[in-house]
Amino acid sequence: VSPYWASWADALGGRAESHSGQPSRGAQRVAAALESYRQTGAELMRPYFLGLLADIHIDAGMGSAAVVDLVEAVDRARSMSIDFYLPELLRLLALARRQAGEADDRIRADLAEATRSAESQNSGSWCLRCLLARSTLFASDAAIADELDSLAGRFPELKQTAEFVQLANGA
Repeated sequence: VSPYWASWADALGGRAESHSGQPSRGAQRVAAALESYRQTGAELMRPYFLGLLADIHIDAGMGSAAVVDLVEAVDRARSMSIDFYLPELLRLLALARRQAGEADDRIRADLAEATRSAESQNSGSWCLRCLLARSTLFASDAAIADELDSLAGRFPELKQTAEFVQLANGA
Protein backbone atom coordinates (compact mmCIF):
# COMPACT_ATOMS: atom_id res chain seq x y z
CA VAL A 1 0.00 0.00 0.00
CA SER A 2 1.35 3.41 -0.93
CA PRO A 3 2.11 5.91 1.87
CA TYR A 4 -0.57 8.19 0.42
CA TRP A 5 -3.36 5.63 0.78
CA ALA A 6 -1.97 4.35 4.09
CA SER A 7 -2.32 7.87 5.51
CA TRP A 8 -5.95 7.90 4.37
CA ALA A 9 -6.59 4.55 6.04
CA ASP A 10 -4.96 5.74 9.25
CA ALA A 11 -6.91 9.02 9.31
CA LEU A 12 -10.26 7.34 8.77
CA GLY A 13 -9.34 4.51 11.12
CA GLY A 14 -8.41 7.03 13.79
CA ARG A 15 -11.76 8.74 13.43
CA ALA A 16 -13.49 5.36 13.74
CA GLU A 17 -11.44 4.56 16.86
CA SER A 18 -12.56 7.81 18.44
CA HIS A 19 -16.21 6.86 17.75
CA SER A 20 -15.53 3.51 19.40
CA GLY A 21 -14.72 5.15 22.70
CA GLN A 22 -10.99 5.75 22.27
CA PRO A 23 -10.74 9.46 21.41
CA SER A 24 -7.18 9.88 22.59
CA ARG A 25 -5.92 6.93 20.54
CA GLY A 26 -8.01 8.07 17.57
CA ALA A 27 -6.61 11.61 17.76
CA GLN A 28 -3.05 10.28 17.89
CA ARG A 29 -3.71 8.12 14.85
CA VAL A 30 -5.21 11.01 12.84
CA ALA A 31 -2.31 13.29 13.85
CA ALA A 32 0.18 10.63 12.70
CA ALA A 33 -1.76 10.24 9.46
CA LEU A 34 -1.57 13.99 8.89
CA GLU A 35 2.22 13.82 9.19
CA SER A 36 2.42 10.78 6.89
CA TYR A 37 0.19 12.53 4.38
CA ARG A 38 2.37 15.66 4.51
CA GLN A 39 5.45 13.54 3.84
CA THR A 40 3.91 12.30 0.58
CA GLY A 41 3.92 15.89 -0.68
CA ALA A 42 0.13 15.94 -1.02
CA GLU A 43 -1.83 18.88 0.36
CA LEU A 44 -5.33 18.72 -1.14
CA MET A 45 -6.94 16.71 1.65
CA ARG A 46 -5.01 18.21 4.56
CA PRO A 47 -7.96 20.48 5.51
CA TYR A 48 -10.21 17.41 5.55
CA PHE A 49 -7.82 15.48 7.82
CA LEU A 50 -7.56 18.51 10.12
CA GLY A 51 -11.36 18.56 10.21
CA LEU A 52 -11.39 14.91 11.30
CA LEU A 53 -8.93 15.70 14.08
CA ALA A 54 -10.96 18.73 15.17
CA ASP A 55 -14.16 16.67 15.23
CA ILE A 56 -12.44 14.23 17.62
CA HIS A 57 -11.36 17.15 19.79
CA ILE A 58 -14.91 18.54 19.84
CA ASP A 59 -16.32 15.14 20.82
CA ALA A 60 -13.73 14.95 23.62
CA GLY A 61 -14.69 18.40 24.95
CA MET A 62 -11.45 20.00 23.74
CA GLY A 63 -12.93 22.99 21.95
CA SER A 64 -9.79 25.13 22.13
CA ALA A 65 -7.67 22.43 20.47
CA ALA A 66 -10.37 22.02 17.81
CA VAL A 67 -10.33 25.77 17.11
CA VAL A 68 -6.58 25.61 16.44
CA ASP A 69 -7.05 22.66 14.05
CA LEU A 70 -9.95 24.31 12.27
CA VAL A 71 -8.39 27.74 11.86
CA GLU A 72 -5.47 26.02 10.12
CA ALA A 73 -7.86 23.89 8.04
CA VAL A 74 -9.94 26.89 6.94
CA ASP A 75 -6.83 28.94 6.16
CA ARG A 76 -5.37 26.11 4.08
CA ALA A 77 -8.65 25.48 2.28
CA ARG A 78 -8.99 29.16 1.40
CA SER A 79 -5.35 29.59 0.32
CA MET A 80 -5.59 26.59 -2.01
CA SER A 81 -9.18 27.31 -3.16
CA ILE A 82 -10.38 23.97 -1.79
CA ASP A 83 -14.03 24.85 -1.32
CA PHE A 84 -15.79 21.48 -1.30
CA TYR A 85 -15.31 20.88 2.45
CA LEU A 86 -15.27 24.52 3.59
CA PRO A 87 -18.92 24.60 4.79
CA GLU A 88 -18.26 21.69 7.15
CA LEU A 89 -14.99 23.14 8.42
CA LEU A 90 -16.72 26.43 9.22
CA ARG A 91 -19.65 24.64 10.86
CA LEU A 92 -17.25 22.66 13.03
CA LEU A 93 -15.36 25.88 13.81
CA ALA A 94 -18.58 27.41 15.13
CA LEU A 95 -19.18 24.38 17.36
CA ALA A 96 -15.57 24.46 18.59
CA ARG A 97 -15.73 28.19 19.30
CA ARG A 98 -18.89 27.68 21.39
CA GLN A 99 -17.20 24.88 23.32
CA ALA A 100 -14.15 27.11 23.84
CA GLY A 101 -16.38 29.89 25.20
CA GLU A 102 -15.89 32.36 22.35
CA ALA A 103 -18.32 35.18 21.55
CA ASP A 104 -21.68 34.49 19.91
CA ASP A 105 -21.10 37.06 17.16
CA ARG A 106 -18.02 35.17 16.00
CA ILE A 107 -19.90 31.86 16.10
CA ARG A 108 -22.79 33.33 14.11
CA ALA A 109 -20.33 34.74 11.56
CA ASP A 110 -18.76 31.31 11.07
CA LEU A 111 -22.19 29.72 10.58
CA ALA A 112 -23.26 32.46 8.17
CA GLU A 113 -20.10 31.96 6.12
CA ALA A 114 -20.58 28.18 6.21
CA THR A 115 -24.12 28.62 4.90
CA ARG A 116 -23.01 31.00 2.12
CA SER A 117 -20.32 28.52 1.10
CA ALA A 118 -22.83 25.65 1.10
CA GLU A 119 -25.28 27.69 -0.96
CA SER A 120 -22.59 28.65 -3.47
CA GLN A 121 -22.01 24.92 -3.97
CA ASN A 122 -25.76 24.29 -4.23
CA SER A 123 -25.37 21.74 -1.45
CA GLY A 124 -28.58 21.12 0.41
CA SER A 125 -26.87 18.69 2.77
CA TRP A 126 -24.27 21.23 3.88
CA CYS A 127 -27.00 23.90 4.21
CA LEU A 128 -29.03 21.55 6.39
CA ARG A 129 -26.04 20.76 8.62
CA CYS A 130 -25.41 24.50 9.06
CA LEU A 131 -29.04 25.12 9.94
CA LEU A 132 -29.03 22.23 12.41
CA ALA A 133 -25.91 23.64 14.07
CA ARG A 134 -27.53 27.07 14.28
CA SER A 135 -30.62 25.51 15.85
CA THR A 136 -28.46 23.67 18.38
CA LEU A 137 -26.36 26.70 19.28
CA PHE A 138 -29.07 29.36 19.05
CA ALA A 139 -32.38 27.64 19.81
CA SER A 140 -34.25 30.93 20.08
CA ASP A 141 -33.46 31.91 16.46
CA ALA A 142 -36.96 32.51 15.07
CA ALA A 143 -35.83 32.41 11.42
CA ILE A 144 -34.84 28.73 11.54
CA ALA A 145 -38.32 27.35 10.78
CA ASP A 146 -38.73 29.63 7.74
CA GLU A 147 -35.25 28.75 6.48
CA LEU A 148 -36.01 25.04 6.89
CA ASP A 149 -39.16 25.46 4.78
CA SER A 150 -37.15 27.31 2.13
CA LEU A 151 -34.50 24.61 2.16
CA ALA A 152 -37.15 21.90 1.76
CA GLY A 153 -38.54 23.77 -1.24
CA ARG A 154 -35.14 23.90 -2.94
CA PHE A 155 -34.04 20.40 -1.92
CA PRO A 156 -37.15 18.24 -1.35
CA GLU A 157 -35.03 15.10 -0.99
CA LEU A 158 -33.75 16.45 2.32
CA LYS A 159 -37.16 15.86 3.92
CA GLN A 160 -36.28 12.17 4.14
CA THR A 161 -33.09 12.66 6.17
CA ALA A 162 -32.79 12.18 9.90
CA GLU A 163 -31.28 15.66 10.24
CA PHE A 164 -34.27 17.28 8.52
CA VAL A 165 -36.75 15.36 10.68
CA GLN A 166 -34.82 16.28 13.82
CA LEU A 167 -34.79 19.93 12.88
CA ALA A 168 -38.44 19.95 11.76
CA ASN A 169 -39.51 18.43 15.06
CA GLY A 170 -37.53 20.97 17.03
CA ALA A 171 -38.10 24.04 14.86
